[in-house]
Amino acid sequence: DSDGGTQAASGLDVSRFAINNGAAKTTQRTVTLDNRVAGAPTQYRASERADMLDAQWQAYSGKPSFELSAGPGNKVVYFQVRRHATLNGADLEVLSPVVRDSIRLSP
Repeated sequence: DSDGGTQAASGLDVSRFAINNGAAKTTQRTVTLDNRVAGAPTQYRASERADMLDAQWQAYSGKPSFELSAGPGNKVVYFQVRRHATLNGADLEVLSPVVRDSIRLSP
């Protein structure tokens, strides 16, 4: 008796998040945010800030591009998805927990 869809129906779960498919380092500031999400997200946001204050919601993609901040070193990227809808004039929003990954930017 499996109810495997229950969690996905009520919320969003980022089951996988990796920068450049899990690479340890990169020489390019533009990276790919590989992710897998249960629960039909409509938008995502990503930031190097844990509070996401500088992040804009964008149409969801399983492999969006992200621009790392300038300068070499370890970069931590935070990632979150949401399902957003407007119903009878009310905004309905379901947020996933924030997940993170890091990558070293080499000159």
